[in-house]
Order: sequence, then C-alpha cells, then structure tokens
Amino acid sequence: MNKKIIGSVFFFIGLIIGVVPLTRTITGYSILNSSSFSVFPFYIISLAFIAMSFIVLTSRTYLDAIIIPTESSTSRIRNKARVGVEAYRDSGAKVIVASGGVMPYLHPGYKHEAHVVYEELRRAGIKPAEIRIDGKSRDTLENVLNSAKKLDKTGAKDIGVVSYPAHLDRFERIFRKAQKDGIISPDLRLHRIETDQTLQETLWEIPARIMTRYQLRRNIKKAQTNVGFIKKGMYGIVRAFFD
Repeated sequence: MNKKIIGSVFFFIGLIIGVVPLTRTITGYSILNSSSFSVFPFYIISLAFIAMSFIVLTSRTYLDAIIIPTESSTSRIRNKARVGVEAYRDSGAKVIVASGGVMPYLHPGYKHEAHVVYEELRRAGIKPAEIRIDGKSRDTLENVLNSAKKLDKTGAKDIGVVSYPAHLDRFERIFRKAQKDGIISPDLRLHRIETDQTLQETLWEIPARIMTRYQLRRNIKKAQTNVGFIKKGMYGIVRAFFD
C-alpha cells in the first residue's frame, strides 16, 4: 500500500481517538465522567498514531528500480528525467528504465523518446550500465509491459514510476491488470513518484483514459496499441504549441 495512504490513515485514526474524550455521549448514554473515565490514555494513543503518521509520511522509500515513461511533450519528458534522477539518488535504486518509442513529430536528432530521457540521465552523471532503454513503446500499455521485461533479470521488486498523477493512475491500472492476467509477476510493487501536472497533461488524459479502458476490456494479451491520425494530430499540437 502507498505510504501516503498508510500515513493518512494513521493520522485520521489519531484525530478520531483524540476527539473521543471530548464527546460526552456515545450511543445514547454518557460514558465520560471524572470518577469512572480517564481521558489520559486516549490522548496518549492519539498522539502515538499521529506521530506514526509523520514517521511514515517522512520516511525514506527504498527502491530497486525506477521507470520513466515518456509523453508527447519533449520538455515534460526532460522534467520527468530530472525528477527521476533525484528519486534515483535518494532511493538507492540500481536500475533506471527510460521507456518511449518513435512517435510523431519527434525531433530528428533523437532515435526515440527514450533517447531524450537517456540524454538527461547521462548529463546528470548516471552511468550507462545503470540505464535500460525501451525505445519501442508507443503508449502506456507498452510502457508497462516493455519496462517490466527490461527489469526481468535485475531482481527488482520495488519499482518507482515517475510521471504526473493522472498518468500514474492509468499506469497502475494497466500494471494491476497485467498482474491479474499473469503477464507481470505478482511480487512486483509499484511506488508513485509524482511530478506536477500541467493543463496540457490534464486535457491529454481525457481521451487517454477512454483508450486505456478500451484496451483493457479483454485479456491484456489481446490488447493492441494503435497510433492513428487522432493521436498523431494530438502529438503535433502538443509539440507545436506547448514545447
């Protein structure tokens, strides 16, 4: 489970327990009075849960590997790579996967979108031996499946994924479906490494979510990726006006 969720649960449990002594009546009768009820234990337990929530939320997450899936904007890909570098150094990860194929309107100086990530990683001092390149993925479905294959022989179990929140939601949904269908090992665990989310990315997610639901309607082995004229047009607009 995501440590943000665990930390938040602990925090709210602490608040609820802390409120109990302030409530004079529960289920219709009074249980709090000076002679039969001590509020001190409630406050101690409340503070303990709140303290645990802060410990969980501020604790360091140790990862085995990090995946950086690309998107339509070259500038946003670079931003993801920079966030990925910071997470890579902080988490103790040993492998980083750059995932993104040849997509419409990509600058001719790059072999594929993963090449943009690789350039940023090398600029930050990440060694080539620590980088895996997936230069074939054309959408998030292929990002998930191809990145998992790149990590097959690394022994990685805890994997961080760098992207904006709405994209991570889709990435996780595909990942869970792939585990359910037996394509990806159930032992792998995803950890969200969130970037900020731009208006362009928010708008992109509207059709992207529809496409993902369509792809996952059957067994993931039968899911298909199609870069049609609509997606090509969207890529062209993004790179023309947002890059």
